[in-house]
Amino acid sequence: MTTENKNNGGRLNLLVATQDAEPVCEWVREALGKEPVEVTQPYAEESRLEIYFDTLLEAKIAKKALPAELPIQAAEAKEYKEQDWTTFWQHHFQTMELGKNLRIIPEWEGVPEDEKTNIIINPGLSFGTGGHFTTRFCLEALEEAIQVLKPQTMIDAGTGSGILSIAAIKLGIPKVDAFDYDPVCVDQCNGNAARNGVDGTINFFQADVLEP
Repeated sequence: MTTENKNNGGRLNLLVATQDAEPVCEWVREALGKEPVEVTQPYAEESRLEIYFDTLLEAKIAKKALPAELPIQAAEAKEYKEQDWTTFWQHHFQTMELGKNLRIIPEWEGVPEDEKTNIIINPGLSFGTGGHFTTRFCLEALEEAIQVLKPQTMIDAGTGSGILSIAAIKLGIPKVDAFDYDPVCVDQCNGNAARNGVDGTINFFQADVLEP
């Protein structure tokens, strides 16, 4: 019989097809009140979602609560040791190139000297590294839209790490307002803006689209 270490937490690992990651993440947010961490490589067919809990028991209960119709290939509840999130991201988040001229770089990696638009990110506990399909799609669509339409303003709802807003400023949109319901995200966004030399150019604030 195994004994749960009360100093450790619980983690629910979900294996899903990358195309199904977003609806599964949405269920996790609404039903469990948790923000999943997606661990995947760009353009991979499968993604692993990690949901963290205070205890292993909570992770096991969450696993049993998964609806049968949810498109999940495999689920596993495990104990995990408290860890430094910088170490976590250094293992899972690597430089990636996307679109015509975009490059997403973790702040702990070097920045190449070339003509690409570099976006330096430390995700912390926030959502948005460019690896998730929806973020990657939005970045590529944003790059193309700016070239064709040349918009003058943008609103970033659910900004997460601020990656889309920072990209927008660097690609030429002069005015960006961005918000998230999580105050931790707002602090992280301001830090990422400073890492990219665009601090003070984006209006980051806390708000919830479901509240008037």
